[in-house]
Amino acid sequence: MNYLLGFKNKNRLFYCLIFLFFLPGITAKAATLSLSPASSSQTIGDIFSVNILLDTQAAGIDGADILYLNFNPVLLEVQDDNIGVTGVQIAPGVLMMNTLANSADNATGRISFSQIPDFGNAFTGNGALATVRFKALAAGTATVTFNFTPGATNDTNAASGGTDILTSATNGNYTLIVNPPPSGGGGGGGGGGGGGGGSDTTPPSAVANLTASNPTETSVILKWIAPGDDGANGTASSYDIRYSSTSIITDANWISAVQATGEPIPQTAGASQSYTLVGLTPSKTYFAAIKTTDEQSNTSALSNIATFQTNSPPPPPDGGGSGEGYVSPASDTSPPANVKNLILTPGVKRIKLAWLNPKSDPDWVRTMIVRKIGSAPISTLDGVKIYEGTEGTFIDLNLEKNKEYFYSVFTLDLVPNYSKGVMAKGIALTNPSFSFTKNLLRGSVSEEVKNLQILLNNLGFQVARSGRGSSGNEVNYFGNLTKQAVIKFQNHYRAEILTPAGLTKGTGYVGPLTRAKLNILAEK
Repeated sequence: MNYLLGFKNKNRLFYCLIFLFFLPGITAKAATLSLSPASSSQTIGDIFSVNILLDTQAAGIDGADILYLNFNPVLLEVQDDNIGVTGVQIAPGVLMMNTLANSADNATGRISFSQIPDFGNAFTGNGALATVRFKALAAGTATVTFNFTPGATNDTNAASGGTDILTSATNGNYTLIVNPPPSGGGGGGGGGGGGGGGSDTTPPSAVANLTASNPTETSVILKWIAPGDDGANGTASSYDIRYSSTSIITDANWISAVQATGEPIPQTAGASQSYTLVGLTPSKTYFAAIKTTDEQSNTSALSNIATFQTNSPPPPPDGGGSGEGYVSPASDTSPPANVKNLILTPGVKRIKLAWLNPKSDPDWVRTMIVRKIGSAPISTLDGVKIYEGTEGTFIDLNLEKNKEYFYSVFTLDLVPNYSKGVMAKGIALTNPSFSFTKNLLRGSVSEEVKNLQILLNNLGFQVARSGRGSSGNEVNYFGNLTKQAVIKFQNHYRAEILTPAGLTKGTGYVGPLTRAKLNILAEK
């Protein structure tokens, strides 16, 4: 079904476009779709991301339809990015607020996706409309193609005023190869096996397009394009946003700038991201900057500096007097609505929290979770803050078994004012009984691989954020995500795993020393 265009007669659209093209003084609107990266080489078993990029070419659009994005299901499998919904979904971008359709069919090799802005608004700009995570299943050349014919109204399109203005859709080709044998010594040292291949010393690229927009008296929205993990490729691990009202931020004064909280999780390179900075002072000039870090703690260079000024409080209403009845946004004391349907699900040395954010409340900006032992937190300062952001789930890891934990979930606005909070409590479970007896590496398939993923997730060395390999969705295949989690584990326990083997960085190979440490932690 086409969600955006209602044309029954394609010829009518054709003549309309011809008329606009030849009418003096009018430039025909144009928009484009493309895949990024458009080509790459992947190893069988790897999971890789492909961004669907939209560029409206300065035109305002009412939405975009992907009907369909086709792939070969023998070679590729779409990974589910929303396990809470039946079926397979890709990850929506943040260009437009409303997703009308989102489904991937791994049997037929088709992806359907549709997104529109808020009612009455048009979207102008460029960025990641959505991100698809593919798993490479078999060797070959996998072609990913848009179902698109220029001028057609029943396939992939970008709608503007009832007209399809999409002029091109660039496809992708991906080479899938068999996993090469591991290099280096194999069993030696057991820490990472062999000679340390797999070390990551490449930092993410610096953000070069940080902007500030929509200032209020106490807030501003920062926007940028995700830079990736290794340079401009992949997905980074975290952002560090800082701001100052006293001087332009440099490497020299970075440490003294105010550090923001609740930054978003980095998306795949090329995706558009944003963050609302709150708690600012009216009528003041600020400077903001960002650094990006990957899973090996490689940190990018300083971004460009975004300079902005917060708004001044508007004057009281006309008529003189004290302005009774007038309330400045900066003096707002009303908090946003609380979250709803807070549910705690105990796991092995972890507790998962899930809730519904008050997205219909225009005052809501983010949600914060505070944890405490002995009694429920009564304020945002009464306990340990473990989460701040806009998601609807959070997993609290590395908890003590059989201990009761109390949580309060607060919401905040631009001032920020905090809601009264919703409280709940739970008890973390003990570790399952298992031990590691085999050397493991990328390509291994066994129950021990699944146990490895379970333990790594429980210890905080996250295999995946969602879908296969994530907490509660562990599998028995050792792929690249498992390898990266093992590298984090090895680097963390460097003195016990790497140093005795003469290594300086983890390699992702699970040998005797790595297994010994895993077995010790599995017993705790």
